[in-house]
Amino acid sequence: MRTSGTVVSIAPGLMCLDGARADALEEIAEVCGDLDGYAGWICGHAFYQLGEVRRLRGEREAAEAAYLRAAEHGCATQPGLALLRLANGEVDAASAGVRRALTEVVSKVDRLDLLKAAVTIYLEAGKTEAAREAVAEFEEIAGEYATPAVEAETATIRGALALAEDDPGRALPFLRRAVGARQEQETPYEVATLNVLIGQACRALDDEDGARIEFAAAGETFTRLGALPDLARLDAIVSPGDATSSTHVLTLREIEVLRLIAKGRPNRAIASELHLSERTVHRHVANIFTKLDVDSRTTAVTYAIKHRLIEVGML
Repeated sequence: MRTSGTVVSIAPGLMCLDGARADALEEIAEVCGDLDGYAGWICGHAFYQLGEVRRLRGEREAAEAAYLRAAEHGCATQPGLALLRLANGEVDAASAGVRRALTEVVSKVDRLDLLKAAVTIYLEAGKTEAAREAVAEFEEIAGEYATPAVEAETATIRGALALAEDDPGRALPFLRRAVGARQEQETPYEVATLNVLIGQACRALDDEDGARIEFAAAGETFTRLGALPDLARLDAIVSPGDATSSTHVLTLREIEVLRLIAKGRPNRAIASELHLSERTVHRHVANIFTKLDVDSRTTAVTYAIKHRLIEVGML
């Protein structure tokens, strides 16, 4: 949670305005470059935001590097680092990180982001009681900071908790309220994450048609915003155990390499853009060809467009 005067920002900067736009990465990276060499919290915060964008885009190694730079400048790295650990499947590390952060952060406003992340992590870890306690504290603090964004977050975590407690009927009104607020705030990433939760609630109530529509809407947004981890997670929810699913066949890094191939980037340019060695990129390209059973960059891109790993409008 970051504050400026009386303005409260509940979500990371990459999501507050118009989602994880592709140009957000370039904009924040440029700011970090301008500030690099200066000490202080402002520089650290810039690197933290860079880490958040990279995390959302599935650039896990680069995200961790950005969080490290933030720490070097005295900026806290939670809850971003814990959510990165969660994305890597390190649920215990994620729980430990956010739990530790909550023991040392006393400012009520600053606890809101941590509590929101804690609910997500605890539910993923199956710690429903811990999530329930985090929701209760969030609600108590939210009563003192009744901004539209905070109210939307309150409805979101209430709905997520109800869904985890096997009560989709109770979850849906919260989630619908939250998605309405997020649409008014023009935050498409947040709307898409709510589409996923609503789809899961619809499915739990045997409304497969409703679930399909919500999942499709979420997928369109995640694809447009380049939110690869969310796209992969959605794929697992829509088709659990489906080994033929394209986003299960390719790793998140391979999907990103494939998107750059579609933009006409040679291996050397891909390596530079993703901060990888050219040899590593060559290996990723070879793996993509093998997994998709193709023999050229053109046929790989054709496959990607057909299976909606990339969209023509993003090229």
